[in-house]
Amino acid sequence: DESTTRSLVFNFTQIFSKGVKVTGTAQAIAHAGVSSEDDYQIDLRLRELKRELDRTAIMGVRAPNDVGASTYSTMGGIIEFVGFIGSPNNNVGTAETLTPSVLNTMIKAAWDDGLMPNSVLVGGVQKQKISGFDQEFRRSTLDSRKAGYTVEEFVSDLGVNLRVIVDRWVPNDVCVVFDSAKVKILPLKGRAFFLEALAKTGDSNDWQIVGEYTMEVRNADAAAYHFNLKP
Repeated sequence: DESTTRSLVFNFTQIFSKGVKVTGTAQAIAHAGVSSEDDYQIDLRLRELKRELDRTAIMGVRAPNDVGASTYSTMGGIIEFVGFIGSPNNNVGTAETLTPSVLNTMIKAAWDDGLMPNSVLVGGVQKQKISGFDQEFRRSTLDSRKAGYTVEEFVSDLGVNLRVIVDRWVPNDVCVVFDSAKVKILPLKGRAFFLEALAKTGDSNDWQIVGEYTMEVRNADAAAYHFNLKP
């Protein structure tokens, strides 16, 4: 019998919320380019919440195990799981420049641990490094009217193609190699972002936008995480 006892890796749900208050005056007057002030403000708050969810999916830190009345329930993001939770096997902190060789080494480490990596997650600084890979070998025709290069997919020396994902919340010195099929962001049942009208108080209308989400990162210890990369 080769079966083993499974150990449970968990995450918490996190509540994302913003309030909207629009006075009667703001609703009554005409605003340039805005047909409805309350709809406009609700749309802005929802965009801000989506950015907060994006940032938390990258940088979120899981709350301690003793979540209670005095401790907020916060969800861990991909860096928390890949870099810090569950005895990470493939963490590298060498101060070096991200090159094809460095990235291939990360991919090989994840592949050796049984993962089938298909994505590279970086911030703006390291994305520019990747876009500069092999730039000395590129050629353009004489009638070209545009200049510049970007790399949206990296072909490793194992023959594995990885999509390059750039996100503004990834630290400038970080690169993560992972399998996107192992990552899910989902709301608690019935708690996807929704708008709720609050009791009217005085000369204003109040709303609250609420959503409760969590993140699942499977086989996080097989993914590859490199920090301290040079700018």
